Amino acid sequence: MPKTNRIKKYILPMLCAIAVMAVLGAGVVYIRSYMEQQTVQEKSSQLEEIIAQIRVNLECGLENHWNLLAGIEAAVKGTHYDSEQELYAAIDGMQKEFRTDLYGCRMMLLDSMGMACLDEGAVGIWDDIDRIADGQIHHTFVSDTSNVDGTYLIFAKKMEIPITVGTDEKKYTHLVMLKDIVTLKKYYTTESYGGNVATYIIKENGVQAYYDANDADIIGVRNVFKALAEAEYIQGRSFDAIKEQVDSEGIAAANILLDQTEYYYCLASLTDYGTTLMLLIPSEYVAISTMNMMNSTIRVMIVFVFFLILVMMLALISVVMVQRSNQMVKIEQENNQELQRLKQAAEDALNVAETANKSKSTFLSNMSHDIRTPMNAIIGFTSLAAAHIDNKEQVMEHLKKISIASRHLLSLINDVLDMSRIESGRITLETKTVHLLELVHDIRDIVQASVAAKRMSLFIDTVDVVDEDVIADPMRLNQILLNLLSNAVKYTPAGGIVSLRIEQKPASPKGFADYEFHICDNGIGMSEEF
Repeated sequence: MPKTNRIKKYILPMLCAIAVMAVLGAGVVYIRSYMEQQTVQEKSSQLEEIIAQIRVNLECGLENHWNLLAGIEAAVKGTHYDSEQELYAAIDGMQKEFRTDLYGCRMMLLDSMGMACLDEGAVGIWDDIDRIADGQIHHTFVSDTSNVDGTYLIFAKKMEIPITVGTDEKKYTHLVMLKDIVTLKKYYTTESYGGNVATYIIKENGVQAYYDANDADIIGVRNVFKALAEAEYIQGRSFDAIKEQVDSEGIAAANILLDQTEYYYCLASLTDYGTTLMLLIPSEYVAISTMNMMNSTIRVMIVFVFFLILVMMLALISVVMVQRSNQMVKIEQENNQELQRLKQAAEDALNVAETANKSKSTFLSNMSHDIRTPMNAIIGFTSLAAAHIDNKEQVMEHLKKISIASRHLLSLINDVLDMSRIESGRITLETKTVHLLELVHDIRDIVQASVAAKRMSLFIDTVDVVDEDVIADPMRLNQILLNLLSNAVKYTPAGGIVSLRIEQKPASPKGFADYEFHICDNGIGMSEEF
């Protein structure tokens, strides 16, 4: 044999194997990237759902404070007190009667000049008097007023009938409830994430009003919005986009890097109270089950790719061995004694290859039923392609069938990615244009190797099909029919008969078609109960 021909026979299979391995590697990288994107979306959605519930709890709890304030106003409006001391005592009495301490609140009255008084007496002109001077009846905002130590959520209401004091009837026009912002904790405390959540209450200008966490402040600056705007965003988003989403939808989430550590944060706007609630959580504590699922899936894919590479290497080695055997056969034709010896050696090598194939088949039979069928098709047609490497037409036909089985196998792997959506109840059927005859022929190609191996007969009957093009979920339909057919082949003895018949039922509504799929075999059968 000329040296050039020998090089082609050895190099071409190697190049094909390298190309397939490169495609498989690229596929693993793409699937990993896709899964990471899905994980980010799942984590963000989970955070948004949790903070939405917290916001509902917080708004319901704060609404009760307005009811409490309305009750206090009803009890005191229009009352006249003879002296300031009597007024201070009345404030103390209101607090005790309405148990404002249970809400973490104190009562304050404002006169028409903005002077504030508590139960212990007057505390001067209120720092935030300008914030209620717009003529509105209700006001809510966060205040760091110097009149009272601490940070408070303010509930201020202009009374319908002012309170009067003394002979000159000094008027007190506003009733103010000062709620210690620390007491908001019971409304947003969550058991999720193992206590690793940092909670921020932020003023309208982005300044931190309150911080609650087991550790030191992660943001570390007074203006939280400015820090978020300067942070590094992992998924290409920006704080401007997050803020725009909060303004339009009320809730938004993103993942950022702070001190080289990945965090997820979620903002929820409390528009009626002039504040924003933020949860900040290390990425490692968000959607742990989803991350474990993703890592397990990646490990399975890596094992599968390595196994497929091993199979291809064995096939390549087999091709090389067959080519060498052919060369030896030509040489042995010149020597009868050598011919007999080499013939025996070829038989021994064939036995070894058959033993190896049986071992591989045993291993594949222990794998998932869904994966086994397309894997058998891929391995079978790969071997056939390798055995006919010099016949381009046969190789192309085998590669086409390998492609069909590979697409089905990829659909099964994609189905694994649907697990998180199945758990959350969000799985949906995919609707695409499907050519029924083409789908059935692709399924036939996948199981054909098993049918041929058992010397069985496989009949496909689509005579009753009038409408061949339909809208359906091709992956689900493919999966169901392939499982039924592969089981029929598996449990039917050698030489048996398996058939698939599609019957289109009459009298369907316009634009719809009703099909029955009949799969029959003369195998072991099954009981009616099963």
